[in-house]
Amino acid sequence: MNNEKKNSYWDVLKSEKTLILILSLFYVLNVLKVTVFNLIMVNGVNIFTSLSKFVVTALILSIVFLILFIINRKLIWCIFYIIQVIYVGGFLCYHDYFNSIFHLFQIATLFPEGTAVVEHFSVPFQLNMLISIIDLPFFIYYMVHYKKVNWRKCAFEFSRKILLFSITFLIIIELLHVITKSSYVNYVSDYPKGENEVVLQYGTLINSIYDYIFNADGKGLLKQYEYGKKITKEATKTDPTNVLMIQVESLDANIIYKKYDGKYIAPFLSSVADKYIYHRRMMSYHLAGGSSDADYSIMNSLEPFTSFPSMKLIADKYPNSMPDIFRKAGYQVNAFHGNIGSFYNRTKAYKQMGYQNFYDVDKMKLTIAKWGASDKDVFDYAYNFMKTEKEPFFNYIITMTSHTPFRYVDDYETISDYDDVKPEGTKQYYKSIHYVDEQIEQLVTKVLKMYPNTCVYIYGDHTPGDLNDYEKSSYHTEKDYLEFVPLLIITPEKIHYTNTKYAASFLDVAPTVLDFSGISYSIRSKGGSLSSGNEPNSLIPFKGRQYDRRELITNEEKYKESDD
Repeated sequence: MNNEKKNSYWDVLKSEKTLILILSLFYVLNVLKVTVFNLIMVNGVNIFTSLSKFVVTALILSIVFLILFIINRKLIWCIFYIIQVIYVGGFLCYHDYFNSIFHLFQIATLFPEGTAVVEHFSVPFQLNMLISIIDLPFFIYYMVHYKKVNWRKCAFEFSRKILLFSITFLIIIELLHVITKSSYVNYVSDYPKGENEVVLQYGTLINSIYDYIFNADGKGLLKQYEYGKKITKEATKTDPTNVLMIQVESLDANIIYKKYDGKYIAPFLSSVADKYIYHRRMMSYHLAGGSSDADYSIMNSLEPFTSFPSMKLIADKYPNSMPDIFRKAGYQVNAFHGNIGSFYNRTKAYKQMGYQNFYDVDKMKLTIAKWGASDKDVFDYAYNFMKTEKEPFFNYIITMTSHTPFRYVDDYETISDYDDVKPEGTKQYYKSIHYVDEQIEQLVTKVLKMYPNTCVYIYGDHTPGDLNDYEKSSYHTEKDYLEFVPLLIITPEKIHYTNTKYAASFLDVAPTVLDFSGISYSIRSKGGSLSSGNEPNSLIPFKGRQYDRRELITNEEKYKESDD
């Protein structure tokens, strides 16, 4: 009797050869999709590891498919597929933009920021996102012909063999990991430094689950802080220097001397680079907190988290805050940004860091055009504020007009110099940077005329997204994606030097600003002051690894050549 049933199942399957072929192709492509997705998360690996990942994924999905067959509900299949597409597509989108791994723990935390980014179309579409639907035609065919075969009976018939085979091999593979000391336990003991290995071996879902367990209460994250050595100096000036810091959205290191049609795209910034202090390459931290990682890292001289937006960690009391050092030294400490203050929790975080006032778009009562206020309006407000401000002051301004996709500038100013530039994204980037350059020139010129005893710092937060026909200053190493922005400093003493030999980093900024101010201070940092013009005697930390400052410059050409 049992043999008759078995034969009847085989007969049914044989009679639907086309459907079985389509289903097989769907399964193989689904396995390939998940495999490639996980490999992209860790920026690629060798052939052996890729094949190993494919086999493990095939074993896991065979169990998942078997369970879906047994449940035998078309709706459940559809829900499974839709969730998988959203999951894969969302992770790829995040990875393309931040070059880091997304964590499910971040969904609730980053929901407001994610909504704003989607609403303003600020995450460029990348072709690799199509990976999430490579199996869609076969899935649709399968769903249309779903009722032709009683998959539940077939699944029950083969469940024991499939389950036994899949589970046995997964156990064997894990035992091999234990023997070679490359198991989950070994990697998570030094989490998140072993995050790539966890994703490669166990996938993004397991990585997210562990991240939630490890970091849900914030205590695990706080333990990750590495403040570096204490730097303490006595006051060197009786008349402390004012500080004006301008953090420029998407200001790439290569744009400073970039020309089009024989003219600089950023003529003011290129002139500052010629006359004053210019560090050609400063390594950016652009991780889980996006653009906010720049101001967070610079203000606290800390490397931001890889798995959570540092600015949104409520448990953080900012004991290493540079703004607070200036506040305690008697400075007026203020910040200005054309976005809403709740974005990345800046209003609350800045207050905790020691800022006396944070003027967001609402507090400045500026007009919002598409997304945020124009840089001109923000600079005008900041300048009018500074007209009546008491010295010494520490003012921090974050620009926004040059945010990807670089279309916001068209609402503020007509710039026709780059109409012939192709493709569209590069043209809009040039227009955005040209506009911001003009606004910075107007502000800096007026401020220095009114307050000559002011030190001005201009730098980028990160590089732009991928643009055709524009070579941005970034590259992939075997482990990391590194981005570089410029650092320009105008001092009251009109100091002039250019550094093209070694990389600076965000961790160097606070010690540098404090040194040039002339106040007494004590701060902990893994960076060093750039005020003397000498190379800091320190490596640059990045996601658990250490980078030599000079090799970061020489390796840029090496890794770009290997990419080519």
